[in-house]
This record gives sequence, structure tokens and C-alpha cells, in this order.
Amino acid sequence: MKRPNKFKIIVIASIIVYILISIICFVESIGGATPLASHAPFNLSGVNPIWSLSDVYARQDEFSPMMVAAGGEVCIYGGFSRYVTKQLSCLDGINSTISWQTSDSRDATALMATIDGVYIGYSGIPRVDKHEIPSGDVIWSQSLSGRGLPYLFIVNDEVQVSTNPFIFTILSKNDGKIIETKKGRGQDIYISTQRDTILPEIQAIDTSTGEILWQQFDLHRELRMAPIFLEDRIIVRTGLTMGVVYAIDRATGEILWETEDNIVSSISYSPMKEKVYALTRDGQLLELDIKDGSQKVSVEFSSTPFVLNGEKRVGGYEIAFDDSTQMIYILLGDSRQLFAFKVK
Repeated sequence: MKRPNKFKIIVIASIIVYILISIICFVESIGGATPLASHAPFNLSGVNPIWSLSDVYARQDEFSPMMVAAGGEVCIYGGFSRYVTKQLSCLDGINSTISWQTSDSRDATALMATIDGVYIGYSGIPRVDKHEIPSGDVIWSQSLSGRGLPYLFIVNDEVQVSTNPFIFTILSKNDGKIIETKKGRGQDIYISTQRDTILPEIQAIDTSTGEILWQQFDLHRELRMAPIFLEDRIIVRTGLTMGVVYAIDRATGEILWETEDNIVSSISYSPMKEKVYALTRDGQLLELDIKDGSQKVSVEFSSTPFVLNGEKRVGGYEIAFDDSTQMIYILLGDSRQLFAFKVK
């Protein structure tokens, strides 16, 4: 009897394994309206979670998701499969079922959400897509000049985008058409007639005259995320992994208040409550009053899950607040878990 060729057996076995893995990835990536498995292994004080999910994934090399919430949905760029991490997943914020998902071959580097849609910015040849809430349909898609996409944020009826090298594009929220393109020094952010530069220092410039209105050099570190621009102040979070939240007077550049150097998460703002939310290294969810920076602990993880890798890096701690439902969402990087809480 002729013996089977060992090489052929290995090839056939490899193909079978590949097919099985592909099927598993496909099944895990399907959203629909199926609830994800949930559990809450950490002891909490202050308030109990409405729901919690496990196995929130991001890129394999480092855990770096993005999360936003608006219009009754919470959206995470990461995914719920270890095999699909370049994925935007939007969940019903009340019951945690997946509303819609989308993915792209390029990396997303910016994510914003308002009541009228979810905005996602892609790197490489930069592009911004706007998705409708709650269907996920693409309302518009706009390609941009430059490369990369460090910042994207919403100001009134404008989408302001920063691309390299130092290109700043203003888009219409409604149709994505380019209103204006500017070049500047450093990574600048334009607000009406005032331009606020976020690196290497924060400064305000009158765009009609070029006059420097003020400069702020005392933040000591780079910014982790695009600032939150309010009518009379700017809220910034410094440090790439752990840092400080500052409130800066928009008229003078003066630091109005600041937190301790222990903030590990992104920050999220509630216009209705006039509060900024942030997570500390000690597992406390802080409510920060935007007027004076006074703090209140809303939620506390009594068995703190937050870790520093070699005392140098914290990754993947995200906060998102939805004013329309008064829900706050906390994503824990080290445990890959997502918690949803109702704010009183």
C-alpha cells in the first residue's frame, strides 16, 4: 500500500485549521442584536453597574481602544474578538446589545460622537466618516490632504481635523464638505477667530491679525487627547498614560484648577451636569466640577484592577458619558472589561 505523502498531510491539516479559525473569527465578529457575555468580578462601592461586558479587545501590540457615547449608544473602537481589532462597535447603551459594527483596513486614530452622529478619523491617507445614530449608516465620507490624523473634534457646526504636516481642515457637520484648509505651526486647533495650539505649548492666536493672545507653558507634558473646549475654559488631560486634568481660562490662559498627577483614563464632559469625569490610578471615578475643580467620588473599585507595566505605562482606560441617558461607561484596560453605570 502506498503511504500518504507527509507533506500533503501537513498542508491539508494547515488548511483545515485555517478554515476553522476563519469560521470562529467570522462568528465572533457578527453583532446583530445579540447580547455579549457579561460579568462584574470587581467589588464596587457607590453604585452598582447596570451591565458589564468582558473581552473587549484592541490591537495586539498594545491595548489602545477609543470610546465615545451619545444618543443612547456607546461606541468602542477595538472589537469583541481577539482576531478583529480594527472595528468600530456601537452598542445600545441601556441593554448592551450591538446596534451596528464597521471596520476598515487602516487604523482609526480619532473618534467623536454627538447626538446627530459618530465621527471616526482614519490615518494613512486621512479620511473622516460620519455614521448615523442608531442605524450606523454612513452619512458622508471625506478624504483629506496630508497623512495621519492626530486630532478630530466638534465645535458648533464644524468638524475640525488636524493632519500632518500641520494641516488643519474644517468640515461641515451636515455634509462633510471642506469649508476651509489652513496651515500652522505645531498641532493647532482653530476655534472661530481664536486658534489654540496644543503642542509644544498651548497658546491662543487671533487668526485675523496673527497676534499671540496668551501662552501657557506650565502643563509640563504632551496632551493625551483633544481638549474639551467650553465657552470660557479649556479642559485638557496631559500625559500619554498617566497625567493631570487642567482647566485653562480661554481668555487669559491662566490655569484655573488642576487634579493630582494620577489620572489614567480619558476624560468625558457632561454639559447638563457641568462635570468632567476621569478615572484615577486608585480606581476612583471622579466627578470634577468645571467651575472650581472640586471632586466627588462616584464609583470606586475596591479591589483596584489598574496596573502600571513596569511603573511606566498604563493603557486602555476610557471614560464616556452620555447626557441623553445620564449613563457613564468605564473601560478597564488591564482586564479588558466594560462597565455601564447610571449617574444620579
